[in-house]
Amino acid sequence: MTLSASAEVVAHLGGLLESVPEYGSFRIARMGRLTVPPGWGGQQPSRVDDYHLLYVKGGSPVYGIEGQEVRLHGGQVVFLGKGVEITLAQDPADPPQIITLRFELRPRSGGGSRPGLPGDPVALVLHPTRWTHLAMMFEQLFEAWTLNQYALHRNATSMQIHSILWAIREECRSRLSASPGRDPRLEKARQRLDEEPEVNWRVAELARFCGMSESHFSRRFHLYTGLSPKAYQLRARMRHARMLLEDGDDSLQAIAACLGYSDPFVFSRQFKKAFGIAPSKLRAR
Repeated sequence: MTLSASAEVVAHLGGLLESVPEYGSFRIARMGRLTVPPGWGGQQPSRVDDYHLLYVKGGSPVYGIEGQEVRLHGGQVVFLGKGVEITLAQDPADPPQIITLRFELRPRSGGGSRPGLPGDPVALVLHPTRWTHLAMMFEQLFEAWTLNQYALHRNATSMQIHSILWAIREECRSRLSASPGRDPRLEKARQRLDEEPEVNWRVAELARFCGMSESHFSRRFHLYTGLSPKAYQLRARMRHARMLLEDGDDSLQAIAACLGYSDPFVFSRQFKKAFGIAPSKLRAR
């Protein structure tokens, strides 16, 4: 099992991201922010039965992941999928300071069919380029989690987990695109969707831009990003809309029109489907 950025990890994270909120939401099972006590961990292996995220603030935790010993340090992030075998240990002279999160994907009533995820367990150990940004996201999630557990709160924490997973996947995708032998055409198509969210790109146009057949482009793009071209386009459009809502003063109708929506109600429905909250409520916070 590779523990670095890989197409399998990108696809798995993409499947999780695509599952929310159409299928369900992310629910926290357990979360902690702590300096671990002496004796933390042990040599008895266990298997992850949900999803694990770990942010290392400092110290020297040691993870055994599918038999591979990994010595962690400050600024690193660990993602563990279901079924991964782990052991935990530490350097007693340098106790780990960590934020740890266990979460699961909870279906909602009428959520439809869950998108398929790769069958094999995946694991990732990453030192993100923007590690201070991810540290802040973990801290904000922990603070939100300690407030209360009402429905609106659960929606907010699900959105925050979604943002963390998105940032991790984008870091992995960026590293893969910079690797020798990677096809830069897919990166250019992805950048076009991100940079021109107001354009209603057709898959056939993107395929021609990449010099591929439509079916081949769709398969390659899904493997590269974890999302179909249309799903990625919608996600990019909604993320741009959220930025405009949070950082600007334009009306909802103006933002909808800017993104090519003649009907602001259609825009509002798609925004709520993407983030689990209506754009008007997001702006009212």
